[in-house]
Amino acid sequence: MTLDLRHWKRDVSKRTVPLKATVASSHRVDRLRVFVNGKLGAETLVCAPHADVELSVPLQRGRNRLTVIAYDAQGYASNPQVLDVSTTAAEADQPDLWIVSVGVSRYPKMGAEHQLDFADDDARSVATAFSKQAGPSRSFNKLHQTTLVDDKVTVKSLSKALGTLAKMGADDLAVVFLAGHGVRLADGKMVLLTSRAALNRTSAQAEGMGWDRIEAALQKAPGRVLMLLDACHSGHVSTEIVAPNEALAQQLAAQNRTGVLVLAASRGSQLSYEVPPKRGGAQTVGSRGFDVVWDGTPPARITGSLPPGHGLFTSAVLEALDGRAIDRDRSGAVEVAELIDYVTERVSAASKGKQTPWVARRELFGDFVIAPAGP
Repeated sequence: MTLDLRHWKRDVSKRTVPLKATVASSHRVDRLRVFVNGKLGAETLVCAPHADVELSVPLQRGRNRLTVIAYDAQGYASNPQVLDVSTTAAEADQPDLWIVSVGVSRYPKMGAEHQLDFADDDARSVATAFSKQAGPSRSFNKLHQTTLVDDKVTVKSLSKALGTLAKMGADDLAVVFLAGHGVRLADGKMVLLTSRAALNRTSAQAEGMGWDRIEAALQKAPGRVLMLLDACHSGHVSTEIVAPNEALAQQLAAQNRTGVLVLAASRGSQLSYEVPPKRGGAQTVGSRGFDVVWDGTPPARITGSLPPGHGLFTSAVLEALDGRAIDRDRSGAVEVAELIDYVTERVSAASKGKQTPWVARRELFGDFVIAPAGP
């Protein structure tokens, strides 16, 4: 696939931009799709081994990251081609930002050794950091925010908060942040414990929010959903490898959804650490989980010099939003791919490989802006 960029402009004043491309395949090119900030913006059928095509691509107000992908008759995708364009058109839509930020540090039915220090602070800080991206001269228009911490986090309140995302627009972005104790039950399912949970299997099932229930709520959201999951065993949220291919694109379109991207704080076999402030000597780093199938055996602890006052994963996310993430493509903004790269590299290096964030589920196509790049 070749894009015709002879008349391409990075700054325009119209609501749409014309895009020309030449596509070819040894068999047949089925269709061409253009994703705008992670959402399908335009597509055209090709149904030929070679063709010159032109599309009118609708833009969102401000920055736009266009990802162009061609698909052949077997559903295989070409390498994506990426273009950046900004528009000042007043009639162009500007997406809203939805935030559901949840953190549990206090578990009244558990012993002192299972209390956390910073999950509630993480939820507040992440909500504050993302909320700065909405408003005048920002990437997002209106802010819709729900923050739940400690005793306010129940199965009912969490279900209600996630349920609000069904009201979001197709162009909107939702950031869902969940921090606290994650457990893996005997059947391998990951459960996020609410404040009412005790340290036993029956309570975890009754007072925990399983991934299947979380996933069901997110599938009702029509817009883009970025989930940040800072809990132990967060890597168990999905046993299915989801790749952004033609079949998935058709499925999302049929369901009127844009898709979900889940960045988990650790892989399934790893713990997720939080780091208290230094008080002289080496830091002792506590973890955020246990396996119920291990009968509540306390997790291993590590020592080392790490960013204090938050979960390690959350610390890296906050650094990225504050301009520390590397703007690799020099676009002037931090896109979600750059956020993922920064958080993954930062946490893995700081924990000496004991904790490795990873994308546990990727339904979204293309890339989109998260925050302005740092100086």
